Amino acid sequence: MLVNAQAEKLFGYSRNELVRQKIEMLVPDRYRGGHPEFREAYARQPSARPMGAGRDLFAIRKDGSEVPVEIGLSPIETADGVMALAAVVDISERRQAESQRELLLAELNHRVKNTLAVVQAIAHQTFKGAHATEAARSAFEGRLVALAAAHNLLTQASWASASLEQLAADALQVGGANQQRISFSGPRVLLQPKEALAIAMTLHELCTNAVKYGALSNDTGRIAVRWTRVETPRPRLKLVWREEDGPIVAPPTQRGFGSRLVERTLAQDLDGEVRLDFRPEGLVCTIEAPLAGAG
Repeated sequence: MLVNAQAEKLFGYSRNELVRQKIEMLVPDRYRGGHPEFREAYARQPSARPMGAGRDLFAIRKDGSEVPVEIGLSPIETADGVMALAAVVDISERRQAESQRELLLAELNHRVKNTLAVVQAIAHQTFKGAHATEAARSAFEGRLVALAAAHNLLTQASWASASLEQLAADALQVGGANQQRISFSGPRVLLQPKEALAIAMTLHELCTNAVKYGALSNDTGRIAVRWTRVETPRPRLKLVWREEDGPIVAPPTQRGFGSRLVERTLAQDLDGEVRLDFRPEGLVCTIEAPLAGAG
């Protein structure tokens, strides 16, 4: 009997097209057949209440598109008898926000589980076959700090990507006491979350090893980290860690967790190749891996 300008905007009809038409013209086909029965039932016992409580409601526009709605019904007394006032609200944006929230919660749940699995693996490998010595605890804490730093970078970018340059700066602590002995360079590369975490952990392990046994264990050693990016036939990263002027290097007689992380886990996570070359003049680690993103 009466519509306002908002109804015209919502449904795409002019006021003249809607007035004195049955409300079923705004009901999608799949609900239209049973709607008159609901309408008649309401007319027999009108009350102020939401329509279709507990059910998802949709309206159909003039162009045939559907829109999720909420409808509030209120009986009103008029000179022509009792009529119903229907307040219709487009809830498309709310539904989209709810869907996005559910997606984010599912993603957060997935990432938390993955992170806990990584922490569990780090703890297992760090303390495997060893008592909880101070060195083991220190190594474990260092690995967690490296993991947390990478997480911070990803969080700042809404877990979309992380800059390889920033990851390297954080992992190598270039602003610290060894800033004159460590250098890194390469083109702009944005890493996907899985790539970023793997690279961050690897750089941490290499830096820790350098402090204990390699180029940073004396006063003259230096480290150079260089990376390049190849675009064809598909984006690919090559990163080279090179130590020099440190103690004379010999291949280790047994592999610790750091080496296994770099050689095995990193290769699996990045679907790439990792080579550790224990040259007498210094360790050289070469990482080659495809880049999942286009950054």
